[in-house]
Amino acid sequence: MSIFKQTSGHGDHHDDCHDEESALMVASSTISSYSNVTNGEGALDTFESLGDPDHDGIREKQNQFVEQTEDSSNPVSSMQENIQDKIEEFREEFKHVVVGSSRGPKRDLSYDQSNHVVVLLRMYGSIWPKVLPYCIANVIWTFLIYYLSKNTALDLTLQSNAAHTFMSTLVSFLVVSRSNITYARFMESRQYMGDLCTACRDNISMACNLTMYDESDGAKQWRRDLAYNTIVMLRTVNAVINYQSTDESFDEGHEAVNTVVSTKKNSFKMTDWFESERTTVDENFRAPTILADKVRGSILKQRTKKYLKATLASGEELLLLGKVNDFLNAFQGIKKLMTTPFPFPLVQMTRWFLFAWIFTIPMTLTEAMHYISETMVVVFFITYGFLGIEYVSIEMDDPFGDDASDIDHSGLAEMVYEDIYLAIVKADGQGDALKLRRQIRQYAARGNALDAYRADISNPVFWEKEK
Repeated sequence: MSIFKQTSGHGDHHDDCHDEESALMVASSTISSYSNVTNGEGALDTFESLGDPDHDGIREKQNQFVEQTEDSSNPVSSMQENIQDKIEEFREEFKHVVVGSSRGPKRDLSYDQSNHVVVLLRMYGSIWPKVLPYCIANVIWTFLIYYLSKNTALDLTLQSNAAHTFMSTLVSFLVVSRSNITYARFMESRQYMGDLCTACRDNISMACNLTMYDESDGAKQWRRDLAYNTIVMLRTVNAVINYQSTDESFDEGHEAVNTVVSTKKNSFKMTDWFESERTTVDENFRAPTILADKVRGSILKQRTKKYLKATLASGEELLLLGKVNDFLNAFQGIKKLMTTPFPFPLVQMTRWFLFAWIFTIPMTLTEAMHYISETMVVVFFITYGFLGIEYVSIEMDDPFGDDASDIDHSGLAEMVYEDIYLAIVKADGQGDALKLRRQIRQYAARGNALDAYRADISNPVFWEKEK
């Protein structure tokens, strides 16, 4: 009898990928811990730790696992072999399915700088695919100029290259200056993203360390609520970045979502308080700020004396609130870079001079050089060099996204989630960490974090004071 139900032929793989991935995770964790399981209860806890236990697929696998573990005729070694076989089946069947973030995992762009062959020939992350068409086009243009000058009365070559030489100085200055500026912006974005993640991680770590000797249920609930709101806040920042890095964010006519906010005392539309027109992008950038207030409320609710046996000292409380401020400062830095693009006039001028200079190079070199083959090779690599630098600047100008060289902000955030879970495990034990993870997975099941945020602020409970 197999532990897991075989997938039947109905439906698309994407419909069942969540259930099968959950089963895969269960199998992996069970291999190392099954020798300690004496009955179905341990397996049931393992399944429930992975997500919503009320989910039909998870519940069915729970029951099947319980039945299997209760079969005393099946030894542990046989179970391990059965689980391992099923893991390999699931990996093969669902290797093409992206689970988790809708944007999918980002492939690592690591490389060995000392390996010249790999650096020269590697295509992933290379600028060659984007620049090569221009290189080929300019080579063809070079040959056409040569052919016309030798076989027809139409001579497109330039007899003097003095003006072109002066122009090359200006083009070099513009291209290199733009590259330096975009690289500085890229590294600044990475710094802000690191600061943002560090603030979230340190906030929970400090909260757990400051209150770790209070093992009451109220203290555990306070730490878990603070961790939950912190993760939700960070997930929302990731959703904002993802939205901003898509083509949809460039729709300037896209009006803001007119969310209705309800409280116990009032009900109003967000647009009622706008001083001028706002877009969806504007409202997205407002979300982390509002959620940061939620985190502050989670910190300050310990003043009610319902959670901690001894309330935090004012200095300790300010330390935690300071981490929220650090988060907002880093987020505002990211917002600054994402909403303040490279000055368009400079980009436009650089592009005009660059293309004009590159595609007039053949007119000067064809006359100056004696052999057309040599001219074509030189033109090819000059085109690659200057246009390649411009395309590198284009990629670095948007440091967040799916390009190979982009910052893996989702991966950085996931590391913070894991560190927060571990902090809760250290302070309160695995049981409370599993409760937190179930909360987060139920939150993630609601879809995009920005959609969940808009739904939450429409709920009067969201606006109530933390108690």
